[in-house]
Amino acid sequence: MIIVSLYFGNSPSVVRATIMVVVYLISVLVERERDILSSLCFAFIIITSFAPDSLRDIGFQLSFLSVLGIITFVPSFSPDNISTETSIPQKISGYLKILTLTSVAASLFTLPAVAFHFGIISVSGIIANIILVPFAGLISLPMITAGVIFFGISHSLSEFFLNGAFISLEHFYRINSLFASIPLSHIKVFRPSSAEIVVFYVLLFVLIFRNRIPLKKFVIPALISVLILTILVTDRIAKNNTKPLLMVRGGIITLIDGEHRAHLIADKNATGNDQRRSVEFLRKKRIIKVFYTNAGLPDDTYLKDHLYIQKADTNISRSEGGDILINFEGFYVYIYNDTPVCPPVSARYVISRRSSEEAVAGLSECGIRANRLIFSGHISNPKLPEILDKYYGEEASKILMCRNEDCEILIEPSD
Repeated sequence: MIIVSLYFGNSPSVVRATIMVVVYLISVLVERERDILSSLCFAFIIITSFAPDSLRDIGFQLSFLSVLGIITFVPSFSPDNISTETSIPQKISGYLKILTLTSVAASLFTLPAVAFHFGIISVSGIIANIILVPFAGLISLPMITAGVIFFGISHSLSEFFLNGAFISLEHFYRINSLFASIPLSHIKVFRPSSAEIVVFYVLLFVLIFRNRIPLKKFVIPALISVLILTILVTDRIAKNNTKPLLMVRGGIITLIDGEHRAHLIADKNATGNDQRRSVEFLRKKRIIKVFYTNAGLPDDTYLKDHLYIQKADTNISRSEGGDILINFEGFYVYIYNDTPVCPPVSARYVISRRSSEEAVAGLSECGIRANRLIFSGHISNPKLPEILDKYYGEEASKILMCRNEDCEILIEPSD
């Protein structure tokens, strides 16, 4: 197992499995009682002691949560008579029950972490695991074992088996991706709050240890009600605290109105990082349904994969050169792309995606004040600060530069 760990790399899941197996084998050798949960806790302590940053690693979180779910949830819900069944149909039925419980347990215990980091709840994952796990056990695991056995005997044979394991796992990954591509295979969700996560896990452990809890007929429904109430209250607080907001990030501009709705204006060349940051920003605001206000949505599917996007009815107009004028919350936002024309006087904010001296000179000549001017997009003119000083002087310090960082502008009625 240690050789496998070195071969496959020291990822959290591999190190966790290695430590657990080593502890289990030591307990066999010294004839001590073997407890998988204790092995898991020992692996957790060892890894976090030597690498505290592992706590933030999504692989570490998913690995430990899934194993914790399997070793606590499955025994609690598996039928007591599975081990005593003798007929082949009964054994197959019992095996399928255990397999289904294992998949459900891993999915339930990793659900908050997946929702928190990736913004989805996988529906197809449970079915995919039921199909893929047996094949992984029958194909990949024996090949890995053979590769370890032949490691000190024949390097070529060892490499053959281990490469075969890699190939089989690659195919399993593709099959899993196929399941994930099925419509409605996953549900897009906002980022859960700490309170929601705590209540969810308390409910899970109450279900697991339900036979030891007094008044379980009342406790479990009460916890389910608390979880639902926590979600509703957290959502209501987020909506009540929402104020009109303009957020500029590189090639993506987001407007959040007073009704807790987001409007997206995206450059076709918006980078993956821009998209990820924008999605993260919206999920923190508990917004996953957005409206796009122009046809310039990036070809990259990241935004579509993590948000529910639909065409907006927002009042916009576009010039032949690509400039965009948006009527938002009773005022106008003007996005200055290519056309060398003056933005309308009614525009409260002018967002320029051009950084040439001609563009800055034009904006200055049009009378656009510095406190209304924002530079965004992937513009890389090193002389831009000098150009702004030339045309705006001391006022240049009031100009917002949102090319490589997030700019959040709270829209106040008095603006």
